[in-house]
Amino acid sequence: MNCISIYWFGWCQSSSSDKIWVVLEMDGEYYACYGRRGTTEEDLKKLKFTHIGSRLGPVQTKINNKKLKGYTESDVSVYPGFLEHLEQEMFYEMLRGNI
Repeated sequence: MNCISIYWFGWCQSSSSDKIWVVLEMDGEYYACYGRRGTTEEDLKKLKFTHIGSRLGPVQTKINNKKLKGYTESDVSVYPGFLEHLEQEMFYEMLRGNI
């Protein structure tokens, strides 16, 4: 699998939701990864992926929109096991031809 790096990690937690929205970079292309946050490594949630493109302008616009919706920049420590889970979910999505 190609090297995946996290460009931005956002977290939105309120009384009714606990979600993450992440921008990933792989081979010069950007992808959004999002879903509900798992609170333990045994409580991992299904992640969804969408392709954003190769330009930073649309990426930054999406990040700014998420900030307006209450997402704050965070790091992977708020989601135990996220990196391993991300690699596994992204691998399966690539096999399926979804990304």
